[in-house]
Amino acid sequence: MPASSASVLKVTWASTVTRHSAIHSVSTGDPALPLAAAPVPRGSKGATVKEVRKREGKRRYLRFILLLLFYVYEMSNSYILFLFIFIFYFWYIYKRYFIIIMRMRVCVCVCVCVCVCVC
Repeated sequence: MPASSASVLKVTWASTVTRHSAIHSVSTGDPALPLAAAPVPRGSKGATVKEVRKREGKRRYLRFILLLLFYVYEMSNSYILFLFIFIFYFWYIYKRYFIIIMRMRVCVCVCVCVCVCVC
């Protein structure tokens, strides 16, 4: 094997070992290993895993409340209560999407017309 390919092989091996050491240090928490190349555990939207779990817990809790309110709706058979539950649920859980939808004037007009017709 020529000398140049041997040096390339050494460099490739060194970078592979460094990468695996960084990943190993994250999984084991060993501070002696390099952390510069270590990936940060992230969930959706750039949040940490803890923040994602907290958000999911809130959603589960609100789904339970929503089911409870739907049970009340079935007992009272009130369309106003149903609309309130529907709007509140989507506003609180999916604020970003709700804001995008409410920015559209057509959707706002349709929502107002539906509310007026139901009342």
